[in-house]
Amino acid sequence: MDERSELYPQRIQALTSLIQVSQALHMAQNLEEVLDRVLEAGGAAPGERAGAVILLDETTHTLRIVASQGIAAETVAAFPDPAREGAYAEAIRTGRIVELPDGDPLRGNGAAGAPRITHVVPLRIGQRVIGLLALDTLPADDQGREWLQALADVAAGAVQKTWLLEQAQREARESQRLAHLVRDQLHKSARLYEISTRLHVAHDLEPLLHSATTGIAQVFAAAAVEITLFDATGKLDLRVATGLPDDVLQETTPRPGGSVHTIWRTGQPLIVSDTNLAPTMIHPRLRQAGFRALLGLPLPGRERILGVIRFLFDQPQPMLWDQVDTVAVYVNQIAVAIENVRLYHRLEDLLMETIRALVHTFEAKDQYSARHSEEVMRYAVALARELGFDEARCRVIQFGALLHDIGKIGVGDQILLKGSVLDTNEWFLMRTHPTLGAEIVRGIRPLRDVVDMVRHHHERFDGMGYPDGLAGHAIPLEARILAVVDAFESMTSDRAYRRALSVDEALERLEAGADRQWDGRIVKVWCDLVRREGQKLLGVKWDLLVKEKPPRSRPVTVHHPSMAERSSTAHLPGEEIESGPENVPRRMTILDNTRARR
Repeated sequence: MDERSELYPQRIQALTSLIQVSQALHMAQNLEEVLDRVLEAGGAAPGERAGAVILLDETTHTLRIVASQGIAAETVAAFPDPAREGAYAEAIRTGRIVELPDGDPLRGNGAAGAPRITHVVPLRIGQRVIGLLALDTLPADDQGREWLQALADVAAGAVQKTWLLEQAQREARESQRLAHLVRDQLHKSARLYEISTRLHVAHDLEPLLHSATTGIAQVFAAAAVEITLFDATGKLDLRVATGLPDDVLQETTPRPGGSVHTIWRTGQPLIVSDTNLAPTMIHPRLRQAGFRALLGLPLPGRERILGVIRFLFDQPQPMLWDQVDTVAVYVNQIAVAIENVRLYHRLEDLLMETIRALVHTFEAKDQYSARHSEEVMRYAVALARELGFDEARCRVIQFGALLHDIGKIGVGDQILLKGSVLDTNEWFLMRTHPTLGAEIVRGIRPLRDVVDMVRHHHERFDGMGYPDGLAGHAIPLEARILAVVDAFESMTSDRAYRRALSVDEALERLEAGADRQWDGRIVKVWCDLVRREGQKLLGVKWDLLVKEKPPRSRPVTVHHPSMAERSSTAHLPGEEIESGPENVPRRMTILDNTRARR
């Protein structure tokens, strides 16, 4: 048998081995498995293998170890970039196996007890070298070297496939991460827009700040958010917080020289990613409460810094700087909303003072009704608060009560100040003042919320009132409140034809008319409030009208009802209007039982 015939079995065995290795490499899921299969095919036993897969970045022409066995981790981490020179560069340029010199990092820095790397074999796909296979052994004969290069060529396809697969998986994970990031950012932006929209329609400062702190704490995952406002001199004006216990809030009041005052004074943010690294930058009580990171930002106003907002976190926040720009945008929105609320209140106060001046001028024509609307306003607001109205609804009550008789401007002085009884036509005109008042305020945009209150404050709970004959809960709640306090103020005020009733007598008359003339529930709440806090509520009037005070002597006179009596007191118990056909008033019963002329 010739030499060529003797090589056939060896070649068949080598090809069979390559086919088996190729199949095993095809099943590999990562580069570590590829390297392990190659080293196993080389005959090294587990634990005695040393090798590495080194890939070439064709863009930057640099080398990087992407998988290794038997090589110290520090050697892998410090692997140089010798792609342009030395043994590595030669192997890539020639496409041939190259022995590593003795001073090479891989040859001289194997892991303890592991074989040393001695050669690098090109990983070729066609004529292109994609990297190197670093091995610890090299066959002595040419046939063994050919087989090793063939093995490396087979491995190159698996390396490229696996590398591309891993790269695709990394890109997929990164895409997924970015998708989550974008989705979270969109969700955060939507929440911030929703909160911002609510802030810009708010009319009360404290609820606005509570809404802002609660919303922004949820969006930015803060354990607590605190807003502190200062006046122009640096004096604490208002402080609102979410997530801070009351005792902690009280014990951490900002002090001159502290971080809050420093942010307010300088207008610069304060970022503490870990309070353990900067303990002096946060109040000891806050550290004690478990807060580990802090972000403080100024609230910039048009002319000065309004205050400071602080975010407190219960874990260190190494990436806190990355959130500053996003947080600052929202903080600016809060500052704008604060200034808008303050401007709104200044305009509202101006409107209120203008209305007061108008009403006082109008009521000054009749000494018996002077300041009637002002008193009714005070009582109505107190009753509304007792009923649980928020400040926004109380302001509606305030304006409505002050303006409830404004329609009398359209009635005419010849009727309002008439010294004799009103005839049928005059009384009809007098009863138009609620509708006239409603039309007056309807034309003023800021007062549109009080239109129904002005129109319906003379409706009766039993449906016998005017102008629309509404009954029960069809009468707006604000109008039902106004009806009760309007009647009470009239009963406890002097009139030309009678003296004021005592407080107790006025309350008894209200209770007698409950669920008939007035809403019984509102009557009860008002009577309970007066009996509990009457002295504070009525002031000087309380001292004059308490039940025990002896009545003031006053001559009994017959008097034709004046401006006030012709509206607000016309339907009081004991002063009932007797109606003829078509509900036209015919006469009024006076408290001393003296009849007014028909």
